[in-house]
Amino acid sequence: LVLFNTKTGFNISLDEEYGLSEIQPSLNASFIDNNGICWIGCKDKIIRFHPATMASLKDPVNSFSKIQQFDQVIQIGLDTTFSYSQNQFYFEFNAVHFLASDHIEYRYKLDGYDSDWILSKEGKASYSKLLHGRYTFIVQSSINNQFNTANQLCFSFEIQAPYWKQGWFVFFVVSGILFSFFYLLRRR
Repeated sequence: LVLFNTKTGFNISLDEEYGLSEIQPSLNASFIDNNGICWIGCKDKIIRFHPATMASLKDPVNSFSKIQQFDQVIQIGLDTTFSYSQNQFYFEFNAVHFLASDHIEYRYKLDGYDSDWILSKEGKASYSKLLHGRYTFIVQSSINNQFNTANQLCFSFEIQAPYWKQGWFVFFVVSGILFSFFYLLRRR
């Protein structure tokens, strides 16, 4: 049974996980009464559905299972600044929903790297050879592919620039070249 709200675009497929197995609704055997309650005639039963019950279907609760930098597990909450050579990350995340755990879908993106969201049924993402800069990994989960109200889980980190791209290094190199140039000019 698929419920679809034409005003919001919200839809959800109600099946065995919601306690609706083998309902076999009859074609054109549905009615909405004055109270907004939907009555659906089936082969051997009648289903009463009140749309307000859909408000109780909360979004799944997200959490990180593991965040790795190469093969080292990162403790969330500790220093999240890495050297330029520490540029490979692996994220494992999950979501809990007590009614529809098999319907959970994820979308994630790495701000500073991905331009669009990536949809997935698996709670895994990996990134390698990231350039220096600030990044935020964002993951959302949903049971009905409606992510506009989904909870977000974020992890921010920074990869430092290599020493040859740091201001102090450029300053010393330019200073050394200028010093050498003026030294050789005076020596002549």
